[in-house]
Amino acid sequence: MTCWSARICTRWCGPAAIGLVIVASSAVASAQQAHAPAPMNMADHRGALQGRVRDAQGAPVSETPVTAINEENGAQFVANTDAQGAYQFGALPMGKYTVSTASAGLTTFRRRGIDITMDGKATLDITLDAKSAAEAAEGERQELLQKI
Repeated sequence: MTCWSARICTRWCGPAAIGLVIVASSAVASAQQAHAPAPMNMADHRGALQGRVRDAQGAPVSETPVTAINEENGAQFVANTDAQGAYQFGALPMGKYTVSTASAGLTTFRRRGIDITMDGKATLDITLDAKSAAEAAEGERQELLQKI
């Protein structure tokens, strides 16, 4: 409320009305703030990761969970493969990810450093064979040794 408005209000309405005008203008300002759009979080950029999971013979592996873990903060995302072995993470926050699959509680595939960029689409096809299982087991062994 400006001084000019307060003078007009005092002149025509009397001094008691000034308080009402100030309270009313405060309520209008509060209502305008309540309906203001929320600021957009510019740090919330996302990208996609997709691929197919196949067995050693090249056949699709369905209903297998694929896990993507953000290497910086540990956030974990899980997608299941469909009947053709395809999986997709449509909106992962930007960063580097470790992608893995597990079967019967054992990690059968693990790849570190998958880079998800803003509005990018990364592809990682997974083959579940003895080599990938051995690499995943070695990765887990190294992690345990570092913790010890």
